[in-house]
Amino acid sequence: MPLELGLFLGCKIFGSKAQRKKVALILDSERFRYQIFMSDIAGQDIHAHNADVETLVGEVRGWLATASKRKNLPGGKVIFERFRRFEADFPQLCAAAKLQPAEVTFEELRQFIADWLIQNR
Repeated sequence: MPLELGLFLGCKIFGSKAQRKKVALILDSERFRYQIFMSDIAGQDIHAHNADVETLVGEVRGWLATASKRKNLPGGKVIFERFRRFEADFPQLCAAAKLQPAEVTFEELRQFIADWLIQNR
């Protein structure tokens, strides 16, 4: 999404005070791959996840811990394991709701996750 990232960075530089306070995590599947299509963002802190979901979760967790300044976030491995457990339970959640996984809307998925987290603390 180079266009959206460019708009975000432009707002961060030229936008209002509120826009300048925003922070973003920039991820790519490969280190330096972005230079092929966005060479002008060199100098940004771009993180590579190597198309590995566990690495991706760890990168997002680390960024959230820094950006939010929260002290009580579980580690990336714990979050990833919980994700894997939810992923395993997801087909049964869909079946109970009489839905196929492919037809679940974002709002339904959000609610499944919220309910699952309450039941699986």
